[in-house]
Amino acid sequence: MSKRILSNALPEVLRSISTCQTARFKMGCCSQIHSKAATLGTEIDLQKKTKRQDVTKLVYPKLSDRVIKGLETVSSFHITNSAISWAKMSCTRKLLEWEVKQIVQETDKVHLLTVYKTILQITNCLPKSNVYVLEEMSKSRQSTSGAFLANVSMLQFRAILLAYLNGFEIPSEESEGGFNKVYFLKSRVAARLSSTLVGREKVAVEQTVMNIVNIPGHTGTCPQYSPINVDWTLKQKYLSQESVEKENMGQALLLVMAFMDLLISKRQQSINHIRKIN
Repeated sequence: MSKRILSNALPEVLRSISTCQTARFKMGCCSQIHSKAATLGTEIDLQKKTKRQDVTKLVYPKLSDRVIKGLETVSSFHITNSAISWAKMSCTRKLLEWEVKQIVQETDKVHLLTVYKTILQITNCLPKSNVYVLEEMSKSRQSTSGAFLANVSMLQFRAILLAYLNGFEIPSEESEGGFNKVYFLKSRVAARLSSTLVGREKVAVEQTVMNIVNIPGHTGTCPQYSPINVDWTLKQKYLSQESVEKENMGQALLLVMAFMDLLISKRQQSINHIRKIN
């Protein structure tokens, strides 16, 4: 009798054991799946974060570690149809030179010899640095022939300046050849960092520059930038200029500061600022 009861109960016991084992197996699988999914999600988040933090694509050609480690000074140039301005800064954030030079006066009759003499004087004044920075030219939205010719003329002038600064060597796209000194910061990056970009248009930078260089009476702060050291003589030179010249000098200063904070020191607060604006 006992054997019969045991014989009848055995299949039920085995089914229960099998059911428990199956449930445990499923739970183990689900746990592994959830764990792998969580790990994959974390990896994807890290990849996205790394991509967002990658500032190397903000400059062209590629800036190598060798160039960054050997850096002593950087000079930036801001060029318009009538003037060229520059700012030279040391790796310790001291502003060494800050200048603007007129290429052509509006009242001048443009003659080749006059422009040549002016350019010769300017080239003799250009700063000497390990690295030079210009802003990438933005595409003109004007379709007139005059705008097109002005854009081509500006491109030609920048190409001549590029050849001069590079010592008339052919620049390397990867800057590994050792002779490339000129780099182009992507258009509007400096304006985004300085918060002087409204929509797609740049606004005047004078107030921002006044705060950065600590002009007396201007108490605003610019936490997106590293503090810089500016001698009073350079501040006086800036204050003595007309508004147009101040704008040109300001653009050159903001360009070199953006390059230093974003590409050289990779300052996190600066990177976060342009990502937020973007």
